[in-house]
Amino acid sequence: MDKESLMSKLIYLPSNDVLAEYYAIEDSLTVGVREKEEENVRLAELRDALLPRLMSGELLIADVDNV
Repeated sequence: MDKESLMSKLIYLPSNDVLAEYYAIEDSLTVGVREKEEENVRLAELRDALLPRLMSGELLIADVDNV
């Protein structure tokens, strides 16, 4: 597509109210995604610390229940 054809196209923009609603929803979803990503990192670190100890027998499930 050439520049002239592209420039001749109409672009429809939503009203400011609709945009504000959209951004409010998007912001809350983005915060939720960020929180889940941080939780995944913490859980992966915990898994990486505990799994080798559990597999070697150094740590028993009963020991974890008492913590």
